[in-house]
Amino acid sequence: MGDILKGKFKIMKSDDEKRLAFGWASVSVRVDGEVIRDWQGDIIEPGKLENAAYEYVRLYG
Repeated sequence: MGDILKGKFKIMKSDDEKRLAFGWASVSVRVDGEVIRDWQGDIIEPGKLENAAYEYVRLYG
């Protein structure tokens, strides 16, 4: 599987013991702290985005 995904994303942080890898898939806040609005003017709070990502992994692996 590693060869299939090679070069598709960058792992920013990992925990080998827990077998977790983290990287950027979606962001809700810019580096300077500004909240990002989409084209419709909607925002998503960072905590809600993080919870949604974990829930997706829990449900769909």
